[in-house]
Amino acid sequence: MRPLQYKLDENGEPVPCESTEDWGKSMRAERHVAKDLVNGYLVSTIFLGLDHRYGEGPPLLYETMVFKDGSWNDLYSDRYSTRAEAVDGHKRGIEFAKAQGQSDSQADSPESDNQNTKGSQ
Repeated sequence: MRPLQYKLDENGEPVPCESTEDWGKSMRAERHVAKDLVNGYLVSTIFLGLDHRYGEGPPLLYETMVFKDGSWNDLYSDRYSTRAEAVDGHKRGIEFAKAQGQSDSQADSPESDNQNTKGSQ
């Protein structure tokens, strides 16, 4: 049976936990891989500590999520098996946030309002 609970070792690599108590203690540590605020969007990548893979394949232990304006409703999420994948995924999350910010800016611009007004006349 594949382990469900993981912790980070002294080198920052995930290893299976020996007990639930061991896992609980490890979850008190800082687990962010990266955290950025981009155009009003929070991009957060963390070590989950639990395998989120259901089925075959390597464990999914990291996750990137993007949130807007302090909302806990995620607009984007992706999970990864390794820290390197998580770092790359965080970069994709930042690109997503940048694109969303550009869309927001275009929707809020006076030119956009004028176009909408003209289109409805």
